Order: sequence, then structure tokens, then C-alpha cells
Amino acid sequence: MLLSPELLWGQERWGQETTSTEKKEVPPERPVEPPGYFPGIPTSTPYGTLELGPTSGALAPYGNPAAYDTLKRGWHSITVKGVRLTPYFEGDGVYRSNIYLTPNNKLSDYIFVLTPGLRAEVPLAGKNRLSLGYLGTGYVYTTHGANSHYDQNVNSDLELHLKSGWYVRFGNTLRVAAEERNSEFSSSRRYLRNTPYATISYAFADRWKAEVNYQFDTLDFFKSVDKVNNYNAQAVGTTLYYRFLPKTSALVQYVFTYRGFPNTPFDNTTNHSPMVGLTWAPTAKLSGTMKYGYTFDQYQTSMSG
Repeated sequence: MLLSPELLWGQERWGQETTSTEKKEVPPERPVEPPGYFPGIPTSTPYGTLELGPTSGALAPYGNPAAYDTLKRGWHSITVKGVRLTPYFEGDGVYRSNIYLTPNNKLSDYIFVLTPGLRAEVPLAGKNRLSLGYLGTGYVYTTHGANSHYDQNVNSDLELHLKSGWYVRFGNTLRVAAEERNSEFSSSRRYLRNTPYATISYAFADRWKAEVNYQFDTLDFFKSVDKVNNYNAQAVGTTLYYRFLPKTSALVQYVFTYRGFPNTPFDNTTNHSPMVGLTWAPTAKLSGTMKYGYTFDQYQTSMSG
């Protein structure tokens, strides 16, 4: 899975500056670029589901995997009056033999998938930056046009690299989209998903870094009949990293999540997830994390059977 490299580190000494008897004029360091998005084989699962893209981020596999997605798209950037603009566009054509995922009476269609996007980035005092991203995805059905829909995502993100090894990041992702009609639902379900998030980390003793992540994820369907599936979820993670190679670190992590359903409180759940793993970032475009652990789920309300 991909992790944004600004959540990792690549310098030999974290949060410390090299000492020298002579003071040298050093230009501001350019912020590390998040991993670019590369088009791959289109998924065979229904389009327009509640998830967008691979499960990623420091809280993976929990939290909203699309929280940082709009900031990862695009290849070539231009600078206009100090604002760095990165446009993006992708077009796909996908044939699906069973658009509603039904066991019988299967219907097929050819779907055009159009994905425009734009990211605007403003550097702040060298390493800091403010980013705004937009990503839209249109699904155009050639035969069953009633299933066509257009999803929109907007993201704002602020990164602050403070002195003495402190790093702060917070932002918000807003998604207005549709869950497509399938064998379980007789019509598409429009929804709004809002995800504010925050990260605070501190690098110390050359090889260690402690990090705390928080994410609030709220899902709200437009139609009253669908609001039974509304939820509010909170995820908190604490992680301790130890860098044993210049670009590779071991990690120990604990993630706590709570998901509450306002209209069906007996479905409220909590889970505890201890994990261990490795994280690496040999280049700005190639970074990742591998984790292993357990999740202990518990319903807030116990019911017979």
C-alpha cells in the first residue's frame, strides 16, 4: 500500500541540523512530493462504491482510505504567481458483463470513466505547504444510461515542519458520490462523506519517531430510506518507529476505532488493533508499509443470538 512519504523520513538525522563552524546560505528545501497516481488495470468491482482507491494512510487498513487521494494525482506541474498547479485527467473504457451483480438475468454494458482533477499547492516558509485538491469521476453507461453518475471529491491539507523534530498535518476530505445499484439495493444511493484528519509526530534520538493520528469519518445518505446505514466513525492510532537503515524503519502500532450508527445503535462497534511492521521510502515516488497484527471487535450492545 502507498503511504505519503512526508509521513516517513529520509534524512540521516531527524529533526536536527548539521553543525558547522561556518554558516552557509542554504536554499529552502522543496517539500517532498507525495506518490504520483499511476493508472492500472480497471477494477472488476462495482464503480462508485463507498471506498475510493487502495487502502492507504498511516491508519491503514482502518479509517477512510480516500482521505488523501485528491492530493496524489497528476504528473506535470506549472507555477502561477507562486501557486503550483498540477492538472490531471484519465479516461478509461470498461466492459462489465454483470452491472448489477445479480445471480441471474445478468445485464452487460460498456462504461466510459472520465477522471479530471486539479491540485493547487502553496509553499509556506520552505518546508511547509498548503494544498487544495479536486477530483471528479464521471461514469457514463452507453446502454443503461440511468446508471450514469458523477462523483466529486475536494480535499484541503496543511503541513507544518516545525523545529526540534515536530511535524503537524491536518486537513479535510469531502466526497459527494453515489453507491451504484446492485443486487442488494434497487436504486443508486447518493451520499456525502466528510473526513477531517490530523497527524502529530516527533523525531528524537536520531533513530526514533513517535506519531499520533486521528481521523473522523462521517457518512450521510441523501434519501431517508438509506439513512439506516449512516454512521460516524473515529479512529486513533499511535505509532513508534525505529530507523535501522537510512530509508527503512520498523514500527509498532496500536489503532483504536469506534463506529456509531445514529439510527441503529445496536450496531455500534469498537475494535482494538495492535500491529508490527516495516516502512520504507527509498525514493519520493516509491514508498510503502507492510504490517501484521490482530483486530479485536466488540459490539457495544450484546443481543441474543
